[in-house]
Amino acid sequence: MYARCDSDRRAWTEQHQLKMLSALYKGKCNYSFWKSEIEIGNDMRKLWRTLNGVLGEEDKLNKSLKELSGEDFAAFFREKVETVSEKLRPSRRTL
Repeated sequence: MYARCDSDRRAWTEQHQLKMLSALYKGKCNYSFWKSEIEIGNDMRKLWRTLNGVLGEEDKLNKSLKELSGEDFAAFFREKVETVSEKLRPSRRTL
């Protein structure tokens, strides 16, 4: 059972206020940091790198790039060229 005396209530209120202030300061600090990161200037590459890092997309991109090889790249284009070539060949149907 909780004691409901004034000293306990004051202690709880002070602790709660400290937690709220701490959260407010942390939020402002993070806000200022990210605002300054975004307002770097006209460097859109840096902006997108920053945003991708925040969103966790950077790791996904790096992982997918590491999984690709030169052979995969060449195979993609070989298949693409074959598909286009087949579509461009004249049909053998007679008119």
